[in-house]
Amino acid sequence: MNATRKTRGRASGKTPADITRLKDLWCDPLAKIDRAYWRGRFLSRAIQAEIRAELFNATGIQLQRDGRLTDFRQWLEAMDAGAAEDYSI
Repeated sequence: MNATRKTRGRASGKTPADITRLKDLWCDPLAKIDRAYWRGRFLSRAIQAEIRAELFNATGIQLQRDGRLTDFRQWLEAMDAGAAEDYSI
């Protein structure tokens, strides 16, 4: 039996959603993505459409709506909070 890892939020055999691709890219230790730069962009006061366009040009990931970028920002905050809890004494 061939067991494959199913990405959350993705039907088997279908292309993953752009936000799933962005999360996978963010978590991939081999990805050539400048996390510090993007973290700064995500936290900046830049217009979300500009950030989405820049993200598309850099990664090919196109988030269709501002809400998807907001979802990613909230996910990133939760990840950071979890990482902070891992190191707290």
